[in-house]
Amino acid sequence: MKNRISINEYLKSDKKQRLIYGIGILLWIVLWFDSFRFINQSNIGIYSFQIIIPLLLLIGQLILNKKEIWILLISYLTLYTLWVLKNMLFDILMEYNRDYSPQTVWTYERIKESTIMILILFAVNWIIWKIKPQKTIAIE
Repeated sequence: MKNRISINEYLKSDKKQRLIYGIGILLWIVLWFDSFRFINQSNIGIYSFQIIIPLLLLIGQLILNKKEIWILLISYLTLYTLWVLKNMLFDILMEYNRDYSPQTVWTYERIKESTIMILILFAVNWIIWKIKPQKTIAIE
């Protein structure tokens, strides 16, 4: 019988955690790369804190990999996930309660995109939750 390692044991390695944070930084930059030119134009809904705060938290975790920064990162990620779910729910409710047009705009593509977004958010939440570092910042 093979000697299997659980996912928790596999992700406890400091190097693997830092690699995951590095991949997260690259994905975050790629995701927002086209929107960097609009970062100061708040009228289209792209604010600097939506890009900068997670990027700084990921960089801090990549460099230090401490539990305190992880708590800030998981808190921000949880709040961001709740915000996205709230916006999706309000979008569904507005669509459901509109009287002016009998044709629905909730197409298969829109449902598919929402489902994929929810699955990605929960996968990212799960991964960040699983790579909780063991070290804390020493106060002298």
